[in-house]
Amino acid sequence: IGGMVAVEAAPGTTSRWIAYVTDDDVDAAAARAAAAGGSVRIPPTPIPNVGRFAELADPQGAVISAFVSSNPPMPDPAGPPPAGIVCWNELLTTDPAGAVAFYQSVFGWGHGTMDMGPAGLYHLFKREDKDVAGMMQMPPDAAAPPLWMPYFLVADVDASFATAVSLGAMPFVKPADIPEVGRFAVLGDPTGASFALFKDAGPHST
Repeated sequence: IGGMVAVEAAPGTTSRWIAYVTDDDVDAAAARAAAAGGSVRIPPTPIPNVGRFAELADPQGAVISAFVSSNPPMPDPAGPPPAGIVCWNELLTTDPAGAVAFYQSVFGWGHGTMDMGPAGLYHLFKREDKDVAGMMQMPPDAAAPPLWMPYFLVADVDASFATAVSLGAMPFVKPADIPEVGRFAVLGDPTGASFALFKDAGPHST
């Protein structure tokens, strides 16, 4: 479901999760990112027997990677998704309009919105009319810079939240319901990487 590498410790540096977006031409995606006002943090690089990737940052500083596999695509698993997987990725940004323009330019994503009432608009990135990621305006009191955050599917958000806190996680958003969507919570692990927990309110919830 993911990997981990050590990063060089430096003042202000924290751990973070990085989402990977499939793209048929990683080199072209990197060029588009630079042209759209972002930056190329790691230039297009081969991963032996795996594929090719480039690490990009959008104009607000959120980091994401473009990736193309050198292996045939794997079929989607049958049945409801198991607990523990990354089920959603969400961009927290200081400039939603700028982020929409950037990701449309780089990955060709479509865009839609959902009215979340007092919480304001929730943005949806789309690929061929399928929702592939979300985006929210970063709260003004947020301590972290703009970032992509993974949502992990769990069987019980409250229990997993309590376990994470007992293991040293920082509680950012306590368990709460998203009407007609599910239940979620947001934490930072002991090394500083932000992540969310989620349980679907639909018929396939675990």
